[in-house]
Parts: sequence; C-alpha cells; structure tokens
Amino acid sequence: MAAPAATRQHSTVQRSTVQRSTVQRAIVERCASDGAPQQYRAGGRHYVVTEVHGHWVTGTPWWLTGQDVDTHTWRVTVAADSPRGSCGSGRVVELRATGSHWQLTRVGGAR
Repeated sequence: MAAPAATRQHSTVQRSTVQRSTVQRAIVERCASDGAPQQYRAGGRHYVVTEVHGHWVTGTPWWLTGQDVDTHTWRVTVAADSPRGSCGSGRVVELRATGSHWQLTRVGGAR
C-alpha cells in the first residue's frame, strides 16, 4: 500500500500597520469634578481638552505590585493652548492617572 501523498497547508498571513505611540509625563493642571482632565502641560506646552471620547478603569493585581492600584484612562481630543486661545486641529491622546502620577500617550489617527 502506498503512503499517502504529502499535503501542503497554505496559510494566509494578514499584515496590519501598527501605529507607534509616544508615552511621556504630563502635568494635569485642571480636572472636572468627575476627575476628567481639562487642561495639562507636557513637553513645555499647554493643552486644553476639547472633547472626551471615553473613560475606563483598569486594575493592577495586588500580587504584582504589593498594593491594589487602579489606573484611570481618558481618551480625549486636545488643542494647544496659546495666549490667543486654543489653536490647532486637535489631536487624540490618552491621559492615564495612577494615583497622582499622570502619563500622556499619543494615539495616531484614532478618533
């Protein structure tokens, strides 16, 4: 009896473009009563939040850090603040707060 013919399996690989994000420290200067950032400073410039797209909370397991810590993330549209008022077309960013520590992440093209 002849051995079965070898079969080839073809797979399709789907490639996607991954946009790089930049993380930097942000100093939030003003928040709304619900904790949402309204104005912050990063890289020597002031920014004003013009729209809030979403807010979510993620937790870090206590067994990884030794404490139960929640991170609040806001996805917002911001405009650079100038002496003549807000300017610029708006950029979508995520601002993350863990305790009193804030981080800014630029979100390329997302809105």
